[in-house]
Amino acid sequence: MVHQARRHYAMRRRRDVLVKNIFGEPAWDMLLELFIAEAEGRSTPVKNLCLAACASVSTALRRMECLIETGLVDKVDDATDARRSLIQLTDRGLSVMTMLLQYEVVERLPPDSGLGPDRHVFRG
Repeated sequence: MVHQARRHYAMRRRRDVLVKNIFGEPAWDMLLELFIAEAEGRSTPVKNLCLAACASVSTALRRMECLIETGLVDKVDDATDARRSLIQLTDRGLSVMTMLLQYEVVERLPPDSGLGPDRHVFRG
C-alpha cells in the first residue's frame, strides 16, 4: 500500500506539471505524505507537510487544521527540537488511509481473480 501511496503522490505531481492549478487536493497530498512517512518511520514537521501539499502555506495550514479537527492527524511537540511541531496520522487516519489504498489495490485486480471488491477481502 505504501507503493500505492507513492504512486498516487507522483501522479499528482505529474498532473500539476501538465495542467497547473486545476487539480488541487492539498489535504489528500498531506495524507499520502503522512502515510508514506509512517511506513518509513520518518517524522513529519509542519513545514515539510506544507511543502508536500504543494499549496500556499496558508492553504496548507487550513487543510492541516481540518485534518486535525476530523481526527485524522495529530500535532505533537518535537521531542528533539522545541521550536517545531510534528504532524502524524492518528490510528483512525492510518486506518482510513489503509482502507482507501487497500480498496484501490483490490479494485484493480482482474475480475476472475476472486479477490475483487465484491468479494469483501477486508473489513472497514
